[in-house]
Amino acid sequence: MNLRRYLTVAFLSASLIGLELVWTRIFSAEFYYTFSFLILSLAIMGLGMGSLFVRLFRKLSNIKFVSSYIALAAIFALISPVIIFKLNLNFATLFTEFKTVLKFLLSIVLLSSSFFFGGMSLAIIFKTNSKDIPRLYMVDLVGAGLCVAVTIILMNVAGTQSATFLISLPLIAAAFLASGKKYLSAIPVLLFIFLIGKADSLVESGRQERAPVMYKHWDAMAKIKLYDYGETYRGLNIDNIANSGVVAFDGNFDNPDLQGWDIDVKNLIDRFDGCTFLSLGAGGGMDVLQALVYGATEVHAVEVNPHINKMLTKGDISGYIIPDSIENKEEFEIITCNDFTGNLYNDPRVKVVSEDARTYIRRFENKFDVIYSLSSNTWAALGSGSFA
Repeated sequence: MNLRRYLTVAFLSASLIGLELVWTRIFSAEFYYTFSFLILSLAIMGLGMGSLFVRLFRKLSNIKFVSSYIALAAIFALISPVIIFKLNLNFATLFTEFKTVLKFLLSIVLLSSSFFFGGMSLAIIFKTNSKDIPRLYMVDLVGAGLCVAVTIILMNVAGTQSATFLISLPLIAAAFLASGKKYLSAIPVLLFIFLIGKADSLVESGRQERAPVMYKHWDAMAKIKLYDYGETYRGLNIDNIANSGVVAFDGNFDNPDLQGWDIDVKNLIDRFDGCTFLSLGAGGGMDVLQALVYGATEVHAVEVNPHINKMLTKGDISGYIIPDSIENKEEFEIITCNDFTGNLYNDPRVKVVSEDARTYIRRFENKFDVIYSLSSNTWAALGSGSFA
């Protein structure tokens, strides 16, 4: 009996912390970065209100209700993201349209519901088993701690959209393990089966894209899209806000078409003999190409997102989208970014670094002649008017 109780607490805590992480990643990318703080606040509020609710309404604090409460937490964990994306929130009209205010308030209720019912469940279990609090608190921390790592792995391996639903599995298991009648426990199981296969279409905002999207990848670090602008240019988009160009290159550094960029680094590089160039936030590699064209002898392409560097060094064929207009999809040739850029990142003069650029630069003293960053903006910078 104790093992069932411990597993119930561990699974419940695991899913609740996992929901925080996945929802933070999803909504900060699809809406605004401030959703990260909103999710955290709603999680704390929901857990606290759930515990308080049990204290104020004693009839609801019976241990026989715990299974149903956990099942309700799982149900809201599964349906809340789907409903919020269906609401099609437009934050530009939040202070001008009453309809948007109602949608936003509904979103707050939905996002806090899983934590509310989770808080009720934990409060009842802790209250009923007060003499066993040290062990219950231990499994609570262990379950939550382990799920932090598991959630990141899920987002990186299965994708963030699928992880949105997969993270509810411990909640579903806890509903069957918990004390009480299992009237509602089957509902989240059915919901999970129905939703998991449609994760890619359900967990994403419908938006007008600037060009055809030829590639998608969404992991714990960022949501990446690749726009197809034609045979000579692609656009790399990160979290629907940051953009970086990917230029077609055939390996000929003497091509006159590669001279005279809109924002040109030639004057900077020409000041040094054997320039050591660092691209801070290298993105799609435009700065790296410029530096090599203008004669830099050593180029450090520093990008915090390792998957972007993987796209430009090894390629990633799995994320490319074959257009519906192509009838024979098996014969369609996919040109990955590393081939599109002439394997520029595999040039012996280029050192590809997946790390925070500031941390990387601090390890060197007077190493770089040019440290170059082009429009490294974030939502926080844009919101405050601080432009790079």
